[in-house]
Amino acid sequence: MSNPITMKMATVMHPPEDILSQVHPSLSFKKAGGGMVSTPTDLAHFAQALFSGEVLAPVSLLEMTRDRNPLFENLEYGLGVIYEQSPEFGQRQGHSGVQTLFGWRADLYHLPDLNLTVAITANGYSGDMNPLTDPVDHLLDQIILAAL
Repeated sequence: MSNPITMKMATVMHPPEDILSQVHPSLSFKKAGGGMVSTPTDLAHFAQALFSGEVLAPVSLLEMTRDRNPLFENLEYGLGVIYEQSPEFGQRQGHSGVQTLFGWRADLYHLPDLNLTVAITANGYSGDMNPLTDPVDHLLDQIILAAL
């Protein structure tokens, strides 16, 4: 990345002092949490830059997006990216992070056909990962519709 991508509050290894008082890391869970502190706006800026070719070399982005494994109807998984084909919005690419044990969730999706990127973070979790009944997935659809 040669230029900043307008991310103002995202950090990975060395957070600014004003962020340290707001986070409470827990190493008690066996899965990775990404080690990031960010805002939904900065997450959206990151995804927009990633899928626009501003973060990775073109060959790396191609490698990340070309080989996909089918998971469900209209849903595939590549190298760290979920691809969903929607009749309303076209392709949706990104990922969601759900931590049921500690009750948080983050969703980050880029819709290339609409040139739109959406990030949602939420405290609390419904326990429902079915895209037809999941309230956060429904909220994501409503945000996309409002942006059109």
